[in-house]
Amino acid sequence: MQPTRSQFKQLRKFSRFNNWLNQYEIVKLFHQKFGRFPKSKEKFPGNNRLGRWYNDTNRTAYRLGRMKLWQVQLLNKFNYVFEPSDHWEINFNELKKGWKEHPESWPYVYYYTPNLKRLEIWCKRQRQFYEAHKLSFEQISKLNSINFPWEPPGDIYWNNHFNNLVKWVKTHSGMPRRYSSNEKENFLAKWLAKERSKINKHMLNSERVKSIIYFCKKYKYNPYRPKWNESYSRYKKWYQKYGKRPNKRSSNIIEKRLGYWLFNQNIRYSRGQLPKEEANKFAKLKRFIKYPEKKNAV
Repeated sequence: MQPTRSQFKQLRKFSRFNNWLNQYEIVKLFHQKFGRFPKSKEKFPGNNRLGRWYNDTNRTAYRLGRMKLWQVQLLNKFNYVFEPSDHWEINFNELKKGWKEHPESWPYVYYYTPNLKRLEIWCKRQRQFYEAHKLSFEQISKLNSINFPWEPPGDIYWNNHFNNLVKWVKTHSGMPRRYSSNEKENFLAKWLAKERSKINKHMLNSERVKSIIYFCKKYKYNPYRPKWNESYSRYKKWYQKYGKRPNKRSSNIIEKRLGYWLFNQNIRYSRGQLPKEEANKFAKLKRFIKYPEKKNAV
């Protein structure tokens, strides 16, 4: 049974319960303001680690049996999930699905997932955990069942994809397209874009860098980069057509690019890196689409 108002007053005399109730009230304000609950790394207001309290502290206390019944009842009003879903299984199943549907692109099947970066990082961490003996026998068995490479994808995989790229260009007299419905063409286009991105971030060894640069020069690979005003117009048309902002985590490549365009332009705008004319246009666009939601203190 939930405490009465007078009982709450008595509880507030204890500092730990008083702090807990204060955080609970702030969560209610956060939900009223943003229409959702805080994520783990979010701070609100100011430097208050509300997300950590909401997602981590309460689940740990519940798991250890340190949470009072009235606290559980209050959190249940938010439909609080005390036992979060198994993220390891979710990531494994995504990787397994990609392995079955796109065996020709292994071990780069995460190129086909909406959360490419997340799954790529997850794969790297599994190798690190394996070396540190932090994976269970069951997890190792599951990864072995899909031929998971415990060593980072080496020259055999890389050279195989590079040779397939060269063959494709020679056979079709043109570069593979990322928007193609042909799975092989789609993968090769994404793979090349990813390798070029690694060059810019100094993440590729010298031999592979030479191969990619030579290939791009030989076959005159020069991807089209839309101008700022063109991306600006595309974004406005998207918003007017669908009545919502494009999601940067969408599986639709066009929507995903527009979502990331807005995200990156907002960073440049906040840092004062946009030219005056573009900054004025972007400020109008932000007002038009009501972006971003304010995250300052209440």
